[in-house]
Amino acid sequence: DGVLSPNDTLARAILQSINTAGKPYPIVTGQDSEAESVKSIMAGIQYSTINKDTRKLVAEAIKMVGELQRGKPVDVNDPTSYNNGAKTVPTFLLTPQLVTRENAAESYQSDPTLEPLTRG
Repeated sequence: DGVLSPNDTLARAILQSINTAGKPYPIVTGQDSEAESVKSIMAGIQYSTINKDTRKLVAEAIKMVGELQRGKPVDVNDPTSYNNGAKTVPTFLLTPQLVTRENAAESYQSDPTLEPLTRG
């Protein structure tokens, strides 16, 4: 059994409901690398989260805005696969990372907020 939650907040709420019902925890995943979920992962409660490094997202967004301001074409790395139903939208995709208890320390090694949460 398992639950693929759309975000960490809901993952923790699901786990709390399961605990309140006195049931064993299934594998529950979330996303967004919220600090409380990192703590839960390290405690062996939540199985995983998806880390989407917002520092990389912000850096890419700033770069794109600068290109637009200078009248330059915006750099994309996926010009064809994202279709919103009306048109194909050129996109810059960043690589998400699955984070579990086993790889959390490595995954967050450069994150000053989350890295300390991975220590015993």
